[in-house]
Amino acid sequence: MTHKYLLEIGTEELPAPQIPMMLNQLTESLTKELTNLNLTPKLVKGLSTPRRLVAIVEGLPDKQPTINKKVKGPPVRTALDKDGNPTKAALGFADKQHVDFKSLKQEEEKGELYLVADVTIEGKPTSEVLSQIMPGIISGLTSERQMRWGDYSMKFSRPIRWIVSLFDDQVIEFELENLKAGRETRGHRILAPGMVSIASVDKYAETLKSKKVLVCPKEREEAITQQVITLAGSVAGSARRLSGSLLEEVVHITEWPCAIIGGYDPSYLVLPDRLLETIMVHHQRYFPIEETKKTNGDSTSHKSKKLLPYFIAVTNNDIGQKESAKSAVRQGNERVLKARLADGKFFYFDDQKTKLTDRVEALKQLTFQRGLGSYFEKSQRLEKAIAKIAKDANLDAGQTKKLEQIAKTCKLDLVTNLVGELPELQGYVGSWYAQEEGLGEEVAMAIAEHYAPRSFEDVPAPSFLGRIIAVVDKLDHLVGLFVLGKRPTGSSDPFALRRNAQGLVDTLLEGLESGGKTVHIDIEDNAKHLLELYADTNAAKKLDQDKLLCDLFDFLTQRLKARLLDQNLNRMIIESVLAGSPLKNIQDTRYRATILEKLVQSPEGLGIVRACVRIANIVDKKNQYQIDQANLSETVEKKLYEAMRDKKFSDDYNHNLKILEGLVPHIDAFFDEVMVNDPDDKKRQNRQALLQMIQSGFSNLGDFSKLQPLLP
Repeated sequence: MTHKYLLEIGTEELPAPQIPMMLNQLTESLTKELTNLNLTPKLVKGLSTPRRLVAIVEGLPDKQPTINKKVKGPPVRTALDKDGNPTKAALGFADKQHVDFKSLKQEEEKGELYLVADVTIEGKPTSEVLSQIMPGIISGLTSERQMRWGDYSMKFSRPIRWIVSLFDDQVIEFELENLKAGRETRGHRILAPGMVSIASVDKYAETLKSKKVLVCPKEREEAITQQVITLAGSVAGSARRLSGSLLEEVVHITEWPCAIIGGYDPSYLVLPDRLLETIMVHHQRYFPIEETKKTNGDSTSHKSKKLLPYFIAVTNNDIGQKESAKSAVRQGNERVLKARLADGKFFYFDDQKTKLTDRVEALKQLTFQRGLGSYFEKSQRLEKAIAKIAKDANLDAGQTKKLEQIAKTCKLDLVTNLVGELPELQGYVGSWYAQEEGLGEEVAMAIAEHYAPRSFEDVPAPSFLGRIIAVVDKLDHLVGLFVLGKRPTGSSDPFALRRNAQGLVDTLLEGLESGGKTVHIDIEDNAKHLLELYADTNAAKKLDQDKLLCDLFDFLTQRLKARLLDQNLNRMIIESVLAGSPLKNIQDTRYRATILEKLVQSPEGLGIVRACVRIANIVDKKNQYQIDQANLSETVEKKLYEAMRDKKFSDDYNHNLKILEGLVPHIDAFFDEVMVNDPDDKKRQNRQALLQMIQSGFSNLGDFSKLQPLLP
């Protein structure tokens, strides 16, 4: 017979972003701890609301299994004296294992006799084990900002107010400082306040539902989604943001979600859609509604970008469903939104009384990072970095001029009132104002795109100019913060370095193409150039710049490695292509990985890999040798030399592999019949020179020595 266990940690309202992270910690910690204690569960399910973290463990046995094992003790030569009497070491070992000394045996291992104890560990009841481990599991949960409360010494994200601990229908008692675990939980704070007794694990969710709490996040998500779709349809619209971070946040701030629809003055629709959407989503957690059109009576509909003057709010109770209260709730939300929209409209039009180009002096007063100067100085670095890229890539004069304009203006919206009020709109605001000022569509678009991707879920900038400025901006951010020593530690990343690094890598993997021309940006070369531009800062003068660049390149390479793994490329192949300088051309690095992936999937390809691995493992990497044809003494080395003498390796990987395929029989014979590192220096150097010639045809693909585990 198996059992279920319920743990509920009741708290004050938890921050929505921390709930999934803490719930994951709870379920992982429980699974690991129980498995280590030989109580491996069948399932550990996590549930949550803003006021509780819950784990339900299924498939637990009555007790731990009884374990019989041998425990090796000290060597007999130190455990017994010359008369055969036990020493302190022997008695101590017996005492530690809770056995009588006389029951100890002697067993030989590697020519040495040891004392051995046959130990029987009686399994404890599962309920007893649970009561012992729960305080440590709860106190071990961490979050970004933890707090103490009352006279408690422990820290937690928010004050813990109650704990439910049930083994089927029995309370598993334990204490966490002054908190005692029991079967009492709490219903909805407004709709069903007060304590609620849980009869058993199986009745937990049902009991809370009767008290207006949906404890399953998935169930709340489905309820919210259905309600929002229905309400949006009532005004012939579709809800925006009905997935992703907004929906996730609304799920984690409600226990009993209820959606209501409200409206706002259509005159606000003159504002950019993204401005309206940002006010509704980021400040109010409302779902915007956009028009849904049908074409020629066809039931297939497509979303229009045109917003409708409505929004949907999700409340944490259903009192608004009663007609007497619904109007008041709706009006309250409309009143709050109206004030926000009025502020946004005022700032939008008031900002445009001053041109972007007239805000340079204000930008000089805005600090980028303490120790790295102002955003104006950052803009100057972007200009210089862009000039280098344009020259290296041989961009035409028109594109170069536009990129210079983008670099000069892309940060100017940071000193506008609208961005001051809504920081999420940085870039977009500059784009809107640039369009109004006639700077051109391409320039305006790139200003908006230069922050892309703005999150791990976002995609790279769509336009060619937007991608170039995004790469430069992100690389400057990374170099500057590394100069300050602000590298991420653990899960903490307050300066978004991981996001910037991943965005940079993703943008370059997507590629930079314009008019049929592909531009490659050498990250290593451009990072060194940006570091030179930071040379005058006090922080940079104190640094070991070579080490800084090495650390930065490793940081970026790890992001590239993660993305290549996401694309289901073999880990060994990825390690091979990352061994050289993978950041000099990120697209080429991925291309090389795909070539090697194909290579190991055929018998002919494996033959090439095997031959190249043998060469890579023995070739002299420190010294370079030249072939002396007169010293080729063995037939197989002469044949190998003749087979490759007229072959010309190039930058074309597939061309080189074709040559190598023809050399494989000669390489195999060479290794089978001669000693490469012959005691005779002339022979050794000549043979090394042969292998070095061949290696020049595959070394640019990757480090083949790392592919050895892939060989059958």
